[in-house]
Amino acid sequence: MWSETPFSDSYLIGGNSDSADFTEDKTCASNGKGCAYLANWNKVSQEFTQKWIFTKASDVVDIKFESFAETQTTYTFAVIFSEEDVVDDEPVYRHVVTFNEWKGKLANLATIAYTMTTPYDPEVIDDFQRLTVMQDGRFHMVSNQPSKLQTTDYFFILDGEEVTSVYSDVLNTENEAKVHLGIPTRKYAQGFGYDADHIIQLATITVPRGDKELGGQVTLGEHQTYQVVISRSMTEAGTPFTY
Repeated sequence: MWSETPFSDSYLIGGNSDSADFTEDKTCASNGKGCAYLANWNKVSQEFTQKWIFTKASDVVDIKFESFAETQTTYTFAVIFSEEDVVDDEPVYRHVVTFNEWKGKLANLATIAYTMTTPYDPEVIDDFQRLTVMQDGRFHMVSNQPSKLQTTDYFFILDGEEVTSVYSDVLNTENEAKVHLGIPTRKYAQGFGYDADHIIQLATITVPRGDKELGGQVTLGEHQTYQVVISRSMTEAGTPFTY
């Protein structure tokens, strides 16, 4: 994972490493999952000018900057980590997000991290997906759950690197009786819409047998899977809604 930075000579690079030489930490080589790393790479001098190792996270899955401006010298950027745990002998993955400062040529990492307590499914993430969007003062993230029945939107309202409020919104396609399951349901991409408050999302949504068809009144006799375009915006109060 890599991202351009406001300083044209640098990239931010993140990922996973189990190399004791690179991480300079034996734990990363022996824990069976490695450690997350983030590095500031100078493409002119061909060297790392900054490097961080995170032993409590296993990977960096995304890096997002707010939009660049010629007259601006300080920027906010998000780093999205994957935290791996084991529950009942099975791996469980959770997202962890930090909001950090870029100033001049260097990154200043935050000391506060936000952990999404609901696990996510790493199998539905690939290089073609766009699950995060960084806007000035806002950060949107989609998390698809391992059950393939639920997907959660997280909305962070920011003042620089400070989080002033957080909202979450769950799409669940399990019917009330928990008998018929709408699998698969997942969101796999999102991007900027028509203004700073608006985003467009692409999703696969499965409506279970016995529920109403999507956008209609007919009761379904069989599961029905739809390819969906979702239009989302923010209210004046800062809370998300769909229309």
